[in-house]
Amino acid sequence: MTSANGVATTVIEANGLRFTADVAGPADGQFVLLLHGFPQTRHTWRAELPALAAAGF
Repeated sequence: MTSANGVATTVIEANGLRFTADVAGPADGQFVLLLHGFPQTRHTWRAELPALAAAGF
């Protein structure tokens, strides 16, 4: 699902675990991984994602 600000939400499954991730920016852009701490969620970074995507990340 892609929101109005160009951020898509996806689920990544690895080693029996499920992770929900937000993805934005060009497919060929540099990779940036934003990690949150406990008890935050991925929404901690919602304000930064559009700016990073616009900068080509």
